Amino acid sequence: MCVSLSDGSVALSQPRLSLTSKLNKTVQIPCIIDSKTLNTDFVHWYRKSADKKLQWILYFQNQQKKEIDSAFKARFFVEKVEQTKSCNLIILDTREADTGVYYCWGEGMDRTLQKPVTSLPSEMTFQFWAFVDTEFLLVCLITGFYPDVIKVYWKPDGEQSKWETDPVEKENGETSYVISRFNVTQLQWKNSKVICGVQHESSKDNIEPSCFCMTIRFCMSYFYFLFDLIK
Repeated sequence: MCVSLSDGSVALSQPRLSLTSKLNKTVQIPCIIDSKTLNTDFVHWYRKSADKKLQWILYFQNQQKKEIDSAFKARFFVEKVEQTKSCNLIILDTREADTGVYYCWGEGMDRTLQKPVTSLPSEMTFQFWAFVDTEFLLVCLITGFYPDVIKVYWKPDGEQSKWETDPVEKENGETSYVISRFNVTQLQWKNSKVICGVQHESSKDNIEPSCFCMTIRFCMSYFYFLFDLIK
């Protein structure tokens, strides 16, 4: 994998989905280490750029035991912070070439330098289809967000469940859109609320528009009414 550790029970994670920066700045990418032996754990960092293979950046245990690839030595550094249980990758004087996905362990975080402004999703459209009387397909279309790293989730009646999200696609210009689908049965979610939400760099909180909190009964009556009007 992307990280070599001295203890197989150690778990690493990256708390942010993405990070956007202006050029010629200093940025810090955190990697949280769930370990009781933080000071002795070895952490490796890798980068995957769009036009290159996976590149090894460095490994780090402490200031005495570390190695940085020659291609990154001038601007890439790393530090461990015991208070936050993290091993942070620091990039100085950011450049467009630094754009990529940075990995510690198996979790990746997209690092974008192409545009200094992030954009909230401009629209979230909710659609509904009934296959048969007992099975329904809910579709959530999210448009107008930047950068293109986004996490879509569904919460029927406040509980996490399974869904399917298509790959993110580019719109006109820099923004992107994505479609997510969720299957429910009338028996499972009768009179239950269904929420389509997103997690994106442009907002500290998850985005859950209240208009998506619709009961299955309301969906049925609303769309059957539209169908009658169309006929």
